[in-house]
Amino acid sequence: MKPGQTTFAALAILTCMLGAAAPSFAEDAALVTIAQHRFVPARITVKAGTTVKWFNSERRTGHSVRFSGPGGFQSGIILPGQNWTHTFDKPGIYTYSCAPHPDMRGTVEVTE
Repeated sequence: MKPGQTTFAALAILTCMLGAAAPSFAEDAALVTIAQHRFVPARITVKAGTTVKWFNSERRTGHSVRFSGPGGFQSGIILPGQNWTHTFDKPGIYTYSCAPHPDMRGTVEVTE
């Protein structure tokens, strides 16, 4: 397993501890869990063509994933128990934050 990737087992434990059902996802996808007003992990590294899924495990708070800069894009509000995915096709470093909670930040590094 590469640094920065979360295993499904660790995610299942984390989401059970937080009271949320563990989400299902494709094995070739990377997962970022939104928990306790944080992106977990805050930094991930994936290969070009990988889909990243953000899953909101909060109980009451909606969050978003907003990429700034040239060609920026964002999710809508991700309600508790919901998720949003994005496929990264081009190598680069993509920083993001939560629109309603700008102190929540993360990074996706995309390699060849």
